[in-house]
Amino acid sequence: MIKFIKNYSKLFEIILIFFLSLTPLLWLKEGQIILGHDTGFRLDPIQHLVNLFYSWDPSANFGTDWSWFKGFLITQLPETLFISLARSFTVGQQLTFIFWFFCIGISMYIFVNAFFKQKDYWFFRIFASTFYMYNFFILQAWFIAERAKFSLFCALPLGVLFIYKTLTGEYSILKGLILFSLISF
Repeated sequence: MIKFIKNYSKLFEIILIFFLSLTPLLWLKEGQIILGHDTGFRLDPIQHLVNLFYSWDPSANFGTDWSWFKGFLITQLPETLFISLARSFTVGQQLTFIFWFFCIGISMYIFVNAFFKQKDYWFFRIFASTFYMYNFFILQAWFIAERAKFSLFCALPLGVLFIYKTLTGEYSILKGLILFSLISF
């Protein structure tokens, strides 16, 4: 049993990060949803995602230029998938928040794990990930569900890691460029 635990200690750390990312289950009760002009949640998320593929939205007045909304395709996709699969706005929003919590925590975990792989640093990996998930700079973003900010918090540790590994020669320039481009996308 001890050997099994030693071999899977990092898996347990990731499960702990996932457990901590279940915090949004405490926020919304059955039948409650987050909706308002600040949140960006739509009553028809599928149609909104489809509209993001176009550069012109004819729904308001004589239409508006939507070309600068293309960057929201990635941040709106999890919300649309979760609400569509759950067939419930409450469950879909909870799953969306859990997804972003987990992505933020796991990106910091990957960053710290790249430098502190030894088993003795398990507490540091968990503490850094937890502190990054529950920090004051992102706390206000949860009130209005700033998914763009969440995606930046996910990308920042990974982007810094890819730049570091490219500059130290651990990654080739091409590999570093491709990974950084994907994470920036």
